[in-house]
Amino acid sequence: MKKIFVIGIAVLLVLSGCTAKTDVAADNDGFDFSVLSDWEFMFSSGAGGWATLVKIAPDGTFSGNFHDSEMGMAGDDYPDGTVYVCNFTGKFTSVKKIGDYEYSMVCENLTQEGIEGEEEIIDGIKYITSTPYGFDDAGEFRLYLPGKEISKLPSEYTDWIYGLEESKVLDFYGLYNIGGEQGFSSYNMESDSINGEINDGDSSTAQTAVLYTQYGDSEFKTYETEYYGELTPDILAESLSELTGLDFFVDFTENDNAIYADWSPDSTLVANLDDREQKEEFFFFDADSMRWFMMDSLWMTLKENLGAEDIYYTMDGGQELEFEYLYATNIIPSDFPYPGYMFFKAHMDNKGELTDEDISDPGDSAP
Repeated sequence: MKKIFVIGIAVLLVLSGCTAKTDVAADNDGFDFSVLSDWEFMFSSGAGGWATLVKIAPDGTFSGNFHDSEMGMAGDDYPDGTVYVCNFTGKFTSVKKIGDYEYSMVCENLTQEGIEGEEEIIDGIKYITSTPYGFDDAGEFRLYLPGKEISKLPSEYTDWIYGLEESKVLDFYGLYNIGGEQGFSSYNMESDSINGEINDGDSSTAQTAVLYTQYGDSEFKTYETEYYGELTPDILAESLSELTGLDFFVDFTENDNAIYADWSPDSTLVANLDDREQKEEFFFFDADSMRWFMMDSLWMTLKENLGAEDIYYTMDGGQELEFEYLYATNIIPSDFPYPGYMFFKAHMDNKGELTDEDISDPGDSAP
C-alpha cells in the first residue's frame, strides 16, 4: 500500500482518564480473566459502520480497535471515503465481586497509538486517528457474567445492547464503562455467536447495507453503509440519519411482510427544518422537498434491504401522517402502503389535489 499524504507523527499517548493502580485486588473471589479468552467485547449501536472491539488477556491486559467508516466523506485524493481509527491498550485491575454475576474493576494505563486528528491516505481511503470510543472518562467498569438478570442492569448499559427484548438473563459477558455510560456486549469467538445467537459468520465483522435517497422525480442514489449483527429497520433509519444529517426518528413494528413506520414528533419530517447546519450534499431550501426526500428514502431503503412488500406510514403513536401543507397531498393515508412521491404527483387532479379514487388503489409506483 502506498501512503500518499501523512500529517503528524506516530506516538503513544497515555490518556488521563484511567487510574494508576497496578495490583489486582485480593478480594476478587477467585475470578480469573482467562475465562474471557474466547470472548471479544463489542461496543456499537449496530448502525453507521462504527464499532469498538476489545479482547481481554488472562492477566487483565486488553487491546482494542475503534473504527468508523464514512464512505460518503470522499474527495479527489480519497474517492473511497474516510475511516476514523484508533488502536489502544490498557489493563483491568482491582477486581472485586459486588453481587451475583457482577464484578467491579478499574481501568488503568489506557494508551492509544498516534495523535488524534492525524491523517493519511492509503489506496484511496483517508484514515484519521481518533480516540478509543467506549472508554470515555474510563475509570471504574462493571463486568456482568452470563446469568445476570437483565432487569437488574442499569438502563445506561442496556440502551446500548440490542437483542435483549425477549431475554430474562444475559447469555454473554457484558462490560460497562460507568464514567462514559457505555455498554459492551460480547460474542464467543469459538462458536461465532453474539448475544447467544449463532450466525453464519463472525458477527464482529462489518456487513454492508445499501441506503437509497431520492430528490423528487430524480433517480435514487445509493450509498453503502456498514452494520453489525442482524439488520433491522432501526439500524437503517439511524444510518440514514448519519448519512443525511436529518433525524429519521421512527418507531417500527413488523407484521408478516409489512413494516409499519410511525414517525416521531421530534423527527425532522414532522418537526420541520430548524436552524441546524445542513450537509452540503443534503441541503434543502423548503420543507416540501425535504419531506418527500425523507419519506421516499426510508421507503426504498426498507424495501430493498429487508424485502418488505409494504411500508405503512403513521405519526405520533399511530395517527394519520398529516401536514399543514405538502405539495401533491398533505395527508399520507395510513390504511394503504406508501407508494412513493411519484405516485402522488401523477394522481393529482387538475386542481393539484389527490382524490379519493386515486388513493383507493396505489398500484405499483416503485422505480
